[in-house]
Amino acid sequence: MSDPEVIQLMASAGVIFAAIIGAVGALIAVRHAKVTRENTAATLDQVKNSHAVNLRDDLDTRFTTLEVLLQGVAADVSGTKADIRSIRSEALTDRQAAAADREHLRTIEQTLTPTQVARLKARR
Repeated sequence: MSDPEVIQLMASAGVIFAAIIGAVGALIAVRHAKVTRENTAATLDQVKNSHAVNLRDDLDTRFTTLEVLLQGVAADVSGTKADIRSIRSEALTDRQAAAADREHLRTIEQTLTPTQVARLKARR
């Protein structure tokens, strides 16, 4: 085979190889397009399907409702916190009053005779 024939053969092989690569690329592109179409259809079905309301509008409505409910819960929790603070304050006042009463009783017991203390304890 002469050099021009080898060059011609290599050029023909290159063209054939390029055609094969192009055909494979086209097949891959067709397959990719088909998968994309199927995925798009599946996504559309998930988003739209039989709902009368657009998904975004539906979610906006639900989030607005949820926000209103959460504001109510926050107000309830705030009120509960205030109630607990009030109860704690009252309990502290009661503990302080009980401590003062105990101290007063100790003072009284210290001024009484043992017999008087025994009589008072017997009455309780």
